[in-house]
Amino acid sequence: ATLNIKDERVHALATELARLRGTTATSAVLDALTVEMEKERANHAIDWQAFADVQEGVKVLMTPG
Repeated sequence: ATLNIKDERVHALATELARLRGTTATSAVLDALTVEMEKERANHAIDWQAFADVQEGVKVLMTPG
């Protein structure tokens, strides 16, 4: 697999992060992307308990009587 970074700022940031961590630019980019993906997945996760609570509330409101 190949990712060719042509943006000078992105390249500079990846290189600097790698230098500070004592690793490669590839590893620095992988770590940063992993962290960001975890954040995105958490932001899009469904709170199933809240969903169940809403369903129960709807049932109560829809029950005659």
